Amino acid sequence: MPIRNLCRLAAVVCVLAGELASAQQSGLSERMRQQAVRPPQRHSSSSRVTTFSGVQPAAADPVIRQVPMREKIRPAVLTRELPADAGVAAAGGRPIELMGFNGEGADASGFLETLETPPPQARVTKRTASAVAESGAGAGGKVRKPVSRPAAAKAPAAARAPAVAERSVAVEGSAVAAAGPQQPMASMEWVYPTEMTPGVECTVRLVVRNSGSATLFGAVADVLCPTDVELLETNPAAEPSAEGELSWPLGSLRSGETREISLRIRPQSAGEQHLEASLSLRAAAVCRLNITEPGLALSVMAAGDSELGQQTSVMVEVSNPGSGRAEDVVLVASLPEGLEHKSGAVVTVDIGSLSPGESRKVRLSMTATAGGLQPIELKAAGAGELLAEATANVNVAAPQLQLVLQTPDQEIAGQSGSYVLQLENTGVVATSNVRARYVLPAGFEFVSADRGGRYLAAERCVEWFVGTVNSGEMTEFTAVLQAGRSGRSVHHVTAQTDFGALAAAEEVTEVEGSADLELELATVSAGGAAGSVLKSGQQTTLRVLIRNTGSEPARSVGMSCELPAGMTLIDVEGPSDYIAENGVLVFRSLPEISAGKAAEFLLQVRCSRAGTHSSRIRVASAATAQPVIGELRAEVQP
Repeated sequence: MPIRNLCRLAAVVCVLAGELASAQQSGLSERMRQQAVRPPQRHSSSSRVTTFSGVQPAAADPVIRQVPMREKIRPAVLTRELPADAGVAAAGGRPIELMGFNGEGADASGFLETLETPPPQARVTKRTASAVAESGAGAGGKVRKPVSRPAAAKAPAAARAPAVAERSVAVEGSAVAAAGPQQPMASMEWVYPTEMTPGVECTVRLVVRNSGSATLFGAVADVLCPTDVELLETNPAAEPSAEGELSWPLGSLRSGETREISLRIRPQSAGEQHLEASLSLRAAAVCRLNITEPGLALSVMAAGDSELGQQTSVMVEVSNPGSGRAEDVVLVASLPEGLEHKSGAVVTVDIGSLSPGESRKVRLSMTATAGGLQPIELKAAGAGELLAEATANVNVAAPQLQLVLQTPDQEIAGQSGSYVLQLENTGVVATSNVRARYVLPAGFEFVSADRGGRYLAAERCVEWFVGTVNSGEMTEFTAVLQAGRSGRSVHHVTAQTDFGALAAAEEVTEVEGSADLELELATVSAGGAAGSVLKSGQQTTLRVLIRNTGSEPARSVGMSCELPAGMTLIDVEGPSDYIAENGVLVFRSLPEISAGKAAEFLLQVRCSRAGTHSSRIRVASAATAQPVIGELRAEVQP
C-alpha cells in the first residue's frame, strides 16, 4: 500500500478517536447531571416485560453502578500497533493513540457513574416476568391480554450477535393448598431467534406450562400476530377469530404438564415486532375435607354382691372408639329406689372432650337401701347427637327374715293365752339391730312377756330387742294375753331394722264367748231387813243369787249348800229341786242361765244356838273351768 494512503488512514483514525473521546466525555457529564437530581433505580433488563394484569411496567432503565467516592476518572490511552510492514516502516513505526477514560485511582471527591446496558451476548439468558391471573367470584378466570410497550430504538446490527435467544412470559399465582385462597399458576414462554431478516422464514414456539399444583381446565391460548409478520403455518392448527386472533384450545393441564405451539413466520420489514399471547383458563380450587366420625362407648364394671345398708360402687368407663374428637360428653346415671346417691336419683358427670381412642373412668359410690337386683340406667351423650347406653346391675344381698305367729287353739273371752313369735333369718347375710313388735288387738289385755319384752301402753304393743340374727338362725318370743270379748280379732307382728320393716305377719283369730257366773249372798231377817246378827231361835232367810255376767249362756248350772250344825233348814224356794242330807243341800242343775240373767234361791233356816255360823255355797257350770264358791256368815246371839 502506498505510504500516502497509510498516512490518510492514520489521520482518519486519529480524527475518529478524538470524536469518540469527546462524545464519551459529553455523555458522561450529562449522565452525572441527571444522576444528581434523580435517585438511583434498580436495574431492569432492556428487554420488554409483559404482564397479564393490565398494568404497564416502567420503562427499562440503564444499569446503574455506584462507584466509590475515592475513584476518579482519568484518561487512558488505548494503543494499537500496526503490523510491521513497509508502510509502517516508512512512517517510522509511530503508534496510534486512542484517548479514553479509565476509572482507576483514588480521590476524596467521589461521584456516581452511569453506564449503558452492555450489548447482548451470543445467547440471551432466559428471564421470567411475573403476572397474576385475574380472579373473579368463581374458580375460573381469563388472563388479560398483554399490553405492549413502545418499541425501543433499534440497536445497530453490529451490536447484535447472530445467536438464538429465549424470552419468557409467566402467569403466576399462589400455591394450591387444601385451605386458604387458591389461585392458578401458569407460565407462557416465547422461544425465538434474537435476529431475524425480512423475507426469511423462521420458527417461534409458545410454551404453556402449568406451574401450580392444581389442574387447569379449559385453557385457551390466543396469539395476535402483527401485520408486518406473515404467518405461514402453525402446529397445531389454529382457530382464527373475527378480531384477527389465533386461538388454540389446550384442554386441561395437570400440574407440571406443558403444551407447545409452533408458528412458522416470515417478517416483511425491519424493526421490532411484537407477537402477543394471552391465556384464558378455568382454575380448579381443591378443598380437602377431613371428615372424622367420633363415637361413644360405655363399659361397666360393678362391684360384687353388696349388703343392705352398706356402700357399693360402680366403675363406668366412657371411651371414644371413633376417628374424630367427641365434644361436650356427659354421663347420666339414673338410680333405682334401692340405691341412694348424695346427688339424688339422677347423677350427672361432665366428661368433657374425648380424643379418638381416649377413655375416662367414673366411679359412682352409692348406699344400698333395698335388697335384690338394682338396675342402673347409664347414658353417655355428646355433641352431634352422640349417644351410648348401658345398664349396670347391682345385686344387693338382703337378709330374708321370716316371721310366724302361733296362737292358742281356742280363744275364750276372759281367758288368758300364750302367743308365740317365731323369727328366722333365711337369707345369706346376718342382720343386726333387729326389733320385734306385737300389736295387741282390741279387747285383749297384756299379761306378761318373756326375754325382756316391754309393753307400750300408748301404742298397745309389746316390743322385743332381738339384736343380730345370723343367717339360718331362728328365735322365739312369747306374750301372754287375755281375751276380753268374743268375736274376730286380728294380730299384727313385725320385725324391723334400721332400714324399716323386713318381715311381717298377720293372724286372724276368733274369740269364743264364755259364761261368767257370780254369787251374791245375803241374810234376810223375818222383817225383810238384811243383817248378819241373829237371836238364838230366830228364823231367818239365806238369799243366794247366781248371776251370769258373761257373753254366753251358762249351761248345766248346779249349786250345793252346806249348812252349819246350829242351823236347821225350814224351807227352800228356788228354780230347781234339791236333796237334803246331813245338812247338805244339793240342787238339780239348771239347764242354763242366759247371759245377763240370774237365778235366785231362798233358804229359810232357824238358828238354835248362839255363835258364829258359816254357810258354804258352791256353783259350777259347764262353761266355767272352776266352780264359784261363796261363804255366808251369820252371828247368833243368845
